[in-house]
Amino acid sequence: MKRIVTGIAAGLGIGLLLAGPCAFAGETVEIATVQIPGATARPSPRPISGRLTLPSGVRPAPLVILLHTCGGIDRNGHLEGWADRLGEWGYAALVLDSFTARGVANACAGNKKDLVTPGDQAADAINAALVLSRNPAIDAGRIGVIGFSFGGAAAVNVTRKVFQKAQPGLIKAAVAYYGRCYEDTAYGGMPLLMLYGDRDDWGDPPGTCQRFITAQGEPRTIERHVYPGVYHAFDQTFANPGKVQEGHRMQYDYEAAEDSFQRTRVFLDRNLKGAR
Repeated sequence: MKRIVTGIAAGLGIGLLLAGPCAFAGETVEIATVQIPGATARPSPRPISGRLTLPSGVRPAPLVILLHTCGGIDRNGHLEGWADRLGEWGYAALVLDSFTARGVANACAGNKKDLVTPGDQAADAINAALVLSRNPAIDAGRIGVIGFSFGGAAAVNVTRKVFQKAQPGLIKAAVAYYGRCYEDTAYGGMPLLMLYGDRDDWGDPPGTCQRFITAQGEPRTIERHVYPGVYHAFDQTFANPGKVQEGHRMQYDYEAAEDSFQRTRVFLDRNLKGAR
């Protein structure tokens, strides 16, 4: 598959276009972060970075920002696989790194959880969207996020009123893969898709997200699908066979993963490709 990739300088919408066959290729994007008004999220002291890819033949392209787990940018090809998948669907993808610029390698263990928070990562996604919305290769009216685990919690955070008030309409939709939901009533109404297994105990998505949805009054803008008998990280092939990390079971599930891909595509197409 041919892929066109672009790199931009921090804060600028200047693109360098390259073409060629690749499995996952991209140019590094540097993003200077700023404080989001009203948010407690902490901007990075140095520009954060990401890898941006563009699909062939789509200009300007809708963009999906990919938010990593508490383990940071993985080496198992998970996020790269998602970037390729999104490219096949006609979306640009930014694999955003919230850790390296902050000097953090991992935030999974209990004594590391405050080094970077899902709120910090949510603010990073908004900063990235602001920068890339000025790139002529990106359709500024069609930007969404997908997050996984820690990043899934960040994706839910992106939908909060405080972020939407600061940058209304900037991000149009969010997908949270097996991410914890925090029990507040700050949801701002952004379309949100939640996907998790009923045996997932890392952050307890089944319990916390049910409470979150109930607290919002079961809004129609929140979609949820729960996979029976499925554990954490069900779309990650590295968790096959299953493994335990920080006391929690992770297990790849082919059927759940494939179903989630279709649900995500339908959700994105409805909320991004149909958005203006």
